[in-house]
Amino acid sequence: MRKKISKNLILGFLILASLLFINNEQVLGQNQPLNKETIIYFFWLDGCPACAAAKVFLANLENKYSNIKINAFEVSPNNIDNLKAMRTMELAYGAPSRGVPEFFVGDKYYQGFNSEESLIIEKMVRNCLIKKCVDPSDKTIKYINKLDRQNKLAGPYYLSGLIILIVLMIIIALISIALKNRKIKHP
Repeated sequence: MRKKISKNLILGFLILASLLFINNEQVLGQNQPLNKETIIYFFWLDGCPACAAAKVFLANLENKYSNIKINAFEVSPNNIDNLKAMRTMELAYGAPSRGVPEFFVGDKYYQGFNSEESLIIEKMVRNCLIKKCVDPSDKTIKYINKLDRQNKLAGPYYLSGLIILIVLMIIIALISIALKNRKIKHP
């Protein structure tokens, strides 16, 4: 009985002692240092009032947090490559294409902009500054690579490989049937 109590007492002491060496703020996820760069992809259209307001908001956000990087892309018909990039990111994120302004932060996206929505976007950015978030371009590249793998599987090499596999299976089946018949004829 005494041994059990002393073991529990020692275990409890060790747990309490280890807690002294842990920064409680980091354990609770509060007041963590903002030391990781967060990348924001922002798609906008010239002449769009919400986009103009979003640009001002992002400039203020950039002044407020020194460790964010904003990649802004204008998506007019003159900038087809930027429009394609936006569409590809939308597909990678499963985002419906509803127009601009459009924001991609970490593994989240947001479409539209007004003063209330700015709070949501800033919260997304702040969350990524506190914890490590993916670079939206990395998520998009993974999506593109997945599509490429799927296309390769559906390509001519896949079909010819499948045909070869079927032929080999038929040959193996015929050989095993022939061997089985041979054993039956010669006991």
